[in-house]
Amino acid sequence: MEGISNGIPVNNCSESEQLVKPYVPLDVASELVTRLYGLKVQSIKELVSYDDKNFHIKVLEDYDNANIKELCPHGYILKVLNAKDSQCESIIDAQNAVLNHLTTNKTVTCPRPILNKGGKFKSLEKLYGKSTEGDEPVSSERPYAFYIVRLYAFIPGKLLYGKSCPVHVWYKVGLLCGTLDKALKIFFLGFPSPWLQTGGFVMEPEANTKPCKVPTCHQGAKAQGSD
Repeated sequence: MEGISNGIPVNNCSESEQLVKPYVPLDVASELVTRLYGLKVQSIKELVSYDDKNFHIKVLEDYDNANIKELCPHGYILKVLNAKDSQCESIIDAQNAVLNHLTTNKTVTCPRPILNKGGKFKSLEKLYGKSTEGDEPVSSERPYAFYIVRLYAFIPGKLLYGKSCPVHVWYKVGLLCGTLDKALKIFFLGFPSPWLQTGGFVMEPEANTKPCKVPTCHQGAKAQGSD
């Protein structure tokens, strides 16, 4: 039996049984890319993630998506959002709008959202959990949940995590934060999302009555500099 949670259908199981982090084997990830985006996968690699599933995808030159004018030279990132955050569609729309604003104005280099074949920046997909019986076929008995799927242009680079960086690198990080802060100030003034206007961010969808506040870039910088 299926129920409804925040407007999204879920299978009838207890909260502890619901699948938060999606189970996405490589063949399922490839199928999502082809079916939703019309891209033919050449290679696929799963990336380290927390509650979501992320894949670096490289594709062949032949594709079937009128919304893609040219292929990204470095490939794409397929992101399958966790089940709980997938219930907060307004936040996902806001994230995509921010990225589109930054890439359109060429303010900051960041992943560009890719339109799927239906002309949308996201889709809600039903995915089954991992079977406890090995490679048994998908059936109505298998647990499942609904996950938001997105695709982004991949930007190559090196992670600063765990690296010893010279002072000039941190200077560039500071410049980047300042540039981002200025760009988002202009953007926030014109974006109609109630989430951005109130500054509320809900980590747990069921805790809608207790949103926590998102610090601005200035507040975050101040907190980082405080003892």
